[in-house]
Amino acid sequence: MRFIRLDMKGTWRGKEHRSCIAGSIFSTEEIIWEDGISCYNLNDKVDAIENLYNYWTRIAMATLEDFKNMQVTIFEGYKLDTWGADGEDLAICTETIKEIDAYEFMRKVYDAKDKLDGLYENENGEYEEITEKEYREILQSLIDD
Repeated sequence: MRFIRLDMKGTWRGKEHRSCIAGSIFSTEEIIWEDGISCYNLNDKVDAIENLYNYWTRIAMATLEDFKNMQVTIFEGYKLDTWGADGEDLAICTETIKEIDAYEFMRKVYDAKDKLDGLYENENGEYEEITEKEYREILQSLIDD
């Protein structure tokens, strides 16, 4: 099974990777580690990308600029029978598949969402819109093999 997540560039440890509960890294107490890697399974690629986007932009409150030092990590692994602290999947990595620049990846997601909502303004000052089908195709294409 394949999974997707975001990491700071240079911090992904592949098979040795494990996630900590957000906020515990800022604590003076001991870091609280998850049982595996926080991620979203890619059985439905669009759903996984939307979950990733929603977590980072709505819960973590990241802006597009925040993604400049990050990467999208896609890995092969197996899902654990438990959930992460924020309701995400937890998995164990068996193989790293791809590491993609998160800024460009998320910029494309932002643009697709704006086009879907009729809010995307091109360089000529014209608004562009896309259908739900076109939106899903754009997101799907971001991680097609």
